Amino acid sequence: MKSEVISATEYNIDINRLSLKAVSRILLEIILIFSFVMIFHMNTLAATQPINNVSIKIRSKLEVGRKLPSEIEINKTSIDDNEVSVISGSSKYEIEEAEWESGAESRVKSGDKPSMRLTLKSKDISKNYFLSSYRSSNVTVTGGKFVSATKKSDDLEITIQMDPVKGKFDEPTDVYWNDDKLGEIRWTRPDNSSGTYELQLMRDNVKVTSVTTSGLLYNFYPYMTQAGKYSVNIRTILVSSEQKQYATNSDWQTSTELTITDRDVSDGKGKEGEGGTAKPLYTFGWYKENGFWYYRYLDDNHLQGAGWARIDGQWYLFNQYGQMQTGWQIVNDRTYFLLKTGEMYTGWMKNGNDWFYLIPKEELRNGEIFGQMANNGWRMINSHYYFFKSNGAMYTGWLYDNGKYYFLNDIDNSLYGVMFTGWIHRNGKTYYCDDDGSMVEGWKSVNGNMYYFYPGSGQMATNAYIDGYYVNNDGIRQ
Repeated sequence: MKSEVISATEYNIDINRLSLKAVSRILLEIILIFSFVMIFHMNTLAATQPINNVSIKIRSKLEVGRKLPSEIEINKTSIDDNEVSVISGSSKYEIEEAEWESGAESRVKSGDKPSMRLTLKSKDISKNYFLSSYRSSNVTVTGGKFVSATKKSDDLEITIQMDPVKGKFDEPTDVYWNDDKLGEIRWTRPDNSSGTYELQLMRDNVKVTSVTTSGLLYNFYPYMTQAGKYSVNIRTILVSSEQKQYATNSDWQTSTELTITDRDVSDGKGKEGEGGTAKPLYTFGWYKENGFWYYRYLDDNHLQGAGWARIDGQWYLFNQYGQMQTGWQIVNDRTYFLLKTGEMYTGWMKNGNDWFYLIPKEELRNGEIFGQMANNGWRMINSHYYFFKSNGAMYTGWLYDNGKYYFLNDIDNSLYGVMFTGWIHRNGKTYYCDDDGSMVEGWKSVNGNMYYFYPGSGQMATNAYIDGYYVNNDGIRQ
């Protein structure tokens, strides 16, 4: 009888051991499954990371006087003469296509800033994706500057502008003495020119005087007070600190000789002064006078008057005196912004603490004009809705419009000012906005669960009884 009890006890111990093994096996399987789920979840999170910043490097050996190359090289680190290459600054994306915006047939001048359009593609869309919009603070361009970016499907189309092309100005051409006016020298403006010239009057290879002018002719007769053989050396010169960053003076060009006999010598009246600046009959192109910039056309000598003018591919505004305008300007009840250099600006611009949007040509709607400031209401930009006040400032935070509340992102990131839909968490409170962006009030079904949002505030109810129903800590009706 005793032995039977012992056997039974041993039997029970075996059963317990077997149960412990089974439990251990189950726990191990649970741990493995949990680990797999966590790894998968982490990979999934990693698979949806946004590309917050874009970096592009431009390498250029453009040569003044030559046309832009027909193709822009991609990721070529060593380039030949008159080649341009663009290089991606990240392993997350690649440059799929690069092309000039316009002007590929024209010859490059000193100071030109060619623009190009790049198409960027994520190397693995399951891991990294482009944001719907980018600003200059998110895009770094080495060798140029960011202009605009537009998301097209999964790709990003970005427009950038190169730094000014460096090179020597061209010397004036067709330098000749005017047969109808003794002592007057004339020349033709070269394509690649600052518009200002230095002239040296030589008599028997000895310098008599020198002048600078922005005209295309100069009367040297007052300096021809002695008989001899006169000639003129002329070159294009730098006139601003900005030009010094990208250009150098041209080579000298020398005229033919003009013989002045004792009978033809001048009495010396009418001189401008040794080494002075000549007062030309006309000043062509851009010139500054009394603190204001003006523009005179070379073909018919007329001065640009009041209104808009497209010069070298850029839009400028002039007042009734022909003076170039800068900063904020109102024209026919529309507001524009002009850079310090006078060019009309388009795209996003921050002024003080506010963001403004100057409408690009490709986004014009009925009745709008290129470059005008967006204001007074909603606007879709790169697939996102924004709201602009009457003064043009972008709105952020809660907005009450036409009887409904909307939320415009108030966190300064790549989605700053964007109208949000879906769940919104701010200041420890939860809200929900429908697909049209309007804030939900009352009962709302979301993903099969019922939630309640207090009328007026839109705040989600938690741990409360609403209409006889209990909503838990997550706001779900039980």
